[in-house]
Amino acid sequence: MTKATYIKKPRSTEKAIIGTDKNKYVFVVDKRANKDNLYQEIVMKYKVNPTKINIMNTADKTVMRKELFIFAIYLFYVIIRIY
Repeated sequence: MTKATYIKKPRSTEKAIIGTDKNKYVFVVDKRANKDNLYQEIVMKYKVNPTKINIMNTADKTVMRKELFIFAIYLFYVIIRIY
């Protein structure tokens, strides 16, 4: 049985990159993730102990192309502060 991975990828926007100066790291995570699961996965994967984990539920923008609508996809972001 494989263990579920909740962290999908790091978020590399301008705001997220500026946050790394303040030891804040932003990841796109699975919608089933909670703080306890993320804490355990971060400790295992990155060998650090996060001091605070925030999870935000945000929607992407709707895109219109040639009468085809692509509706908003909800992404879950996690902000991790490490000291």
